[in-house]
Amino acid sequence: AAAPRELSRHRLHRDDLAQAVEQPLDHATPAVRQSACSVLQCLGSPVALPALTAALADEDEAVARSAWSTLRHLTGLELPLDEALWREKLAGS
Repeated sequence: AAAPRELSRHRLHRDDLAQAVEQPLDHATPAVRQSACSVLQCLGSPVALPALTAALADEDEAVARSAWSTLRHLTGLELPLDEALWREKLAGS
């Protein structure tokens, strides 16, 4: 977790890195998907918001909750864990 935090301090390539890190949100292993959420939270890039919103519907509850936590952290919004509501709210911003 220290490496993503250090990289997040350097804004230059943060969005590029977030795009690469969001790919594991489709990984077969829930722990990998959950870790991707944590790294995306550390990076702090809004580029990953659509992928994180989709992860709210993850079949694994821990992954969905990690995505929800990350979305709340990145956006400052306090919405319930509801994919459709998050999509609607983010589309309007």
